[in-house]
Amino acid sequence: MVKHRNKVRIVERKLGRQRAWGLYYQGEQLIEIDSRMRSKHYLSVLIHELLHHIFPSMSEGMIQRAAPKIAKGIWKQDYRRIAK
Repeated sequence: MVKHRNKVRIVERKLGRQRAWGLYYQGEQLIEIDSRMRSKHYLSVLIHELLHHIFPSMSEGMIQRAAPKIAKGIWKQDYRRIAK
């Protein structure tokens, strides 16, 4: 049985100084994601950071391989981000 993790808060902001598209802060249950990305890239980065949240022991390499594949599958199902 999988334990449900605490809800994660997702905040969009420019991350230029951090030189990152997305960041996950495990102790704070917080994801920061750069707001300037196009929809397809945004989806992949969001999935990447969510994988860090859901599977904290998963290696960075595994996450880097899994996130784009998941994003591609969701994109093929016509997911599109609607800008706020």
